[in-house]
Order: sequence, then structure tokens, then C-alpha cells
Amino acid sequence: MDSTSPRKKSTPEERLQRIRRQIMDLEHVCSGTLIYQTKVCGKPNCVCASDPAARHGPYYQWRRWENDRRIFKSLPESAAPGIARAIRNHRRLRRLMRLWERESARVLLEEAKRKSR
Repeated sequence: MDSTSPRKKSTPEERLQRIRRQIMDLEHVCSGTLIYQTKVCGKPNCVCASDPAARHGPYYQWRRWENDRRIFKSLPESAAPGIARAIRNHRRLRRLMRLWERESARVLLEEAKRKSR
């Protein structure tokens, strides 16, 4: 389709279907924040004390709420990319859920309007 041709407007049902497909495509979903840290050990003769590039780490910590409690979990470096992706998916899921709610309300109100005529 070229940029001059009129775009076909999608129906609310098509938009809802697209949202549901996007939700189903999400693999792992985790809430929280992933923290990346390097540390200075405190030993005066250690190179980390004078060179920021030589700090110890990296260390990864996953922070989240679970059962009304803040949970801190140290992660191996190999787990960090997967958790980071799952956190991004969680944020995407929340946005998609808000869209789904908005589109659902539109569909339901339109149906009610048609029935009352």
C-alpha cells in the first residue's frame, strides 16, 4: 500500500484480536527492576580503589514485590538478560492490558448503543 492510498480503518474486534495476539506472543513475564552494580571492596591496596574500570562485579540484583514484601534476589550474570527481557515483557503486558480494557469498553458501549436503537 502506498502512502497516498487511504488506509482501511481496523474494526474494534480486529484491534482486540491484535492485542490478544501480542499478549500471547510474550514468553516470560516478571515484575520488578534489575539492578546492575560494580563495587569497591574497601581494601586500600586493591586496584578498584583508584580505577573505576577495575571495580569488582558486575553484580545483578532483581528487586520486586511479592506478597506485600520487597524481595531482593542476587542473580548470576547469565540470568540477567532473561530477567531483563521478562521485565520488559511485564511492562509491555501492562500497556497491552490497558489498551485491551479501553477497546473492550468501546466495543461494549457500541453494542449497547446498537441494542438500544
